Amino acid sequence: MANPGPGRADCASIEKEVLWHWQRGFQHYHQPKKDLAMKIIRINQDDNFGSRFSDHHWTLEEGRYTPPSPAGYTTTSQLNAEGVLMMHHPAGYIDDWHTAPAIVLGTVLRGAVRIQTTDMDTRVLQAGDQFLACDLNGKGHRMFEVNDGPYDLALVVLKEPPTEEAFVQ
Repeated sequence: MANPGPGRADCASIEKEVLWHWQRGFQHYHQPKKDLAMKIIRINQDDNFGSRFSDHHWTLEEGRYTPPSPAGYTTTSQLNAEGVLMMHHPAGYIDDWHTAPAIVLGTVLRGAVRIQTTDMDTRVLQAGDQFLACDLNGKGHRMFEVNDGPYDLALVVLKEPPTEEAFVQ
């Protein structure tokens, strides 16, 4: 449908265009599957029982999780979880060297956290950032608050690590 130009669209033509997109499931707005991705930082255990970061993107596919929701959203494949917990760290808190107790998918909910691996690489994660802690043995990683502020995490304990297909190759 041609755009009538600024200020010249009436409600009926807008309604028609919205209905046209709705009936077609917004497919023309979708990018190819390989281009759909969401960033995640992985904390890996290395061969010397140290830890290191790797950057990944989740592979996303067209969402079908909440029918009858309209098309237009994407999801990862489903991950099997054992539990979920919310964690609050007060200002000044230092979480010294530790391993993950299990494979943990974390999301920063509030504030910012500095995570350091044994190779001394450091990342600062802000609200909305995700990490996957896979360093179950060895020295692990450590975490600090940033700018003397508290931070909150949502932690999902996974039954097994995501497969390589879960990440964009």
